[in-house]
Amino acid sequence: MLKFAQMREQENKYTILEAHDRTDGSHKSLEELEIEYVNLTDELIYHITHGFNAIVDGKMTAVVPTKVIFLDKSARPLAWLTRDLWDKLAPEPGETEIPKQPDFNFLNIDRRQWRDQLDPNKTGQFNADNLSDSQMEGLRSIFNRDHNGSFDETNDLDDQVILVVDEVKSTGDTLNIAQEMIKRAFPSSIVGGVHWMSKTTQVNGATGNADIPIWYQDDSKDPKNEVGRGVGNRLPKRLITHPSQEFLSRRFNEPDQKALRLREDFKTLSDGVGNDVLYQPYTFRDDESIEKRTEKYNQLSYRETMLARRAISESNKQLASR
Repeated sequence: MLKFAQMREQENKYTILEAHDRTDGSHKSLEELEIEYVNLTDELIYHITHGFNAIVDGKMTAVVPTKVIFLDKSARPLAWLTRDLWDKLAPEPGETEIPKQPDFNFLNIDRRQWRDQLDPNKTGQFNADNLSDSQMEGLRSIFNRDHNGSFDETNDLDDQVILVVDEVKSTGDTLNIAQEMIKRAFPSSIVGGVHWMSKTTQVNGATGNADIPIWYQDDSKDPKNEVGRGVGNRLPKRLITHPSQEFLSRRFNEPDQKALRLREDFKTLSDGVGNDVLYQPYTFRDDESIEKRTEKYNQLSYRETMLARRAISESNKQLASR
């Protein structure tokens, strides 16, 4: 247990991932960030491999996604981290075969872009029927090899189980809007959604995010910041020549160097699971799976893993108070 109980703010281990202050002013150590990011991604992988609940033929049923859509720009890094951790965390203990990863796709859908059109009366309910047929055909055309958005044409997202992933929960509006739009564009598919980071906190009487992903940090200093996620913002409306561009991020002319460094950090983090990164499984896994997973990667029982996790947290608090 000792290897996980000691603080190890190693210099030069990562270039982007780092210790930082949370929204509520508390400090998140590098070890806590490693544990949290792996744990949250383990939860996402569980939802992909074990499914989510949806109403099918009038009954609540667990359905396994065949397609996963990450919302650009900020959920795109999650696709990188999920791919890096997939081979380790997707199989159940003792399985030799790695579950097939469903197709990962990306759409740039933001609540500020669509909220007024889907909810003009500010009711809190979003209605994708308010969008034009042209907009829906633009969305469908992204997943049609012939770029024909007609509802009568076969589409790669028709008759699928689609999981939409948003990186952090604030109001929840972005994920709700995206799901409603995708349901209308692909009515024969089942659509569900999850947030990767969703913890909230009270700051000055208001509810807000307890923390934000590390790749958000520059955004707090510069709202126009684009780099670090591999793609840029959508084209301005005046430059849009096809309705599909309302749902797509803009490609950079040159590689996004910050995004490349983040991807290298994710590979290092993934390689650390089973070595120097404490693995805390998603708690909704069954007890046997949790025990076997912690023993495999930490060489500890689940109880010992939680004690090691607590020791890291207490050590961080002591260092932060000095």
